[in-house]
Amino acid sequence: MKIWHKPVLLQTILKSFIQNEMKVFDGTLGEGGHTKAFLLAGASVYACDRDEFILKKARERLKKFPRLYLQHAHFKDMDMFLPKGILFDFILFDLGISIYHYKESIRGFSFFDDTKLDMRVNVNEGITAYDIVNGYSEEELVRIFYQYGEEKHSRIIANKIIQVRGIKKIETALELANLVEEVKGRFGKIHAATQIFQALRIEVNEELRYLEISIEKAASFLKEGGHFAVITYHSLEDRIVKNTFRKFVPTKFNFNKYKDETPLEGLYELYNKRVIEATQEEIRENSSARSAKMRVLRKRYGDHYEKGRFKKR
Repeated sequence: MKIWHKPVLLQTILKSFIQNEMKVFDGTLGEGGHTKAFLLAGASVYACDRDEFILKKARERLKKFPRLYLQHAHFKDMDMFLPKGILFDFILFDLGISIYHYKESIRGFSFFDDTKLDMRVNVNEGITAYDIVNGYSEEELVRIFYQYGEEKHSRIIANKIIQVRGIKKIETALELANLVEEVKGRFGKIHAATQIFQALRIEVNEELRYLEISIEKAASFLKEGGHFAVITYHSLEDRIVKNTFRKFVPTKFNFNKYKDETPLEGLYELYNKRVIEATQEEIRENSSARSAKMRVLRKRYGDHYEKGRFKKR
């Protein structure tokens, strides 16, 4: 039985942004849920993913569709593999981890995965979660648990890891999850190790390192009137997206009306002042949508700005 990841906020995206004959870039293809819907709506889609195995799965799923161009790559390198001069009506970064990684990849993403800690999205590069858990110093562990997981018990958990690995290596995701649960106890529906696993995944895959520069690159590939949507699942990602989008939007703090040239920021505006979230109905059908937040940047049409100042709309 095949398990497919349910694309988050799909109906919202389709109704608000996708039309026939549009050009779309999906920077986080995954199993192809969003892309399949875009193709069915009549769009041409350029897409990439870091994981060659999930890309193979998506390629097989989408093989019957024309107007589809796939690349094994990170979206940070989009300027290196996209056709020169191409512009898009819609760009999507969905920063969540696919159900494939939890259920099928056997790389230690799940708390219940009794396989070796890995957590690499691209298995051909970078260090593994095993390397971090068994090799980082206590101070380094505290740093990533607190900085990337916002874990209040970072020091106690790091200390426990040091003690345990002094006797034997921590091999599997299940071992680590049990260790954290032993330290924190079990409360409510959210697993005690959730924040620790998030922190390790971010560290392993450098998820925050390239996000700002990737957003800036993607914005430069928008057509006039085009939209760029980023879906995040935790506050660290959302903060970066929010602050980076703000760089593109003119405010009384970053816009000088006396400049002769139109600033880069003048070409863009926020589509939504508040984040777009899933409806309760969608959350009931897809629990992955529970923490999803979408922010959207829009490129203005040329007649909305002129030398050094903006026309009223």
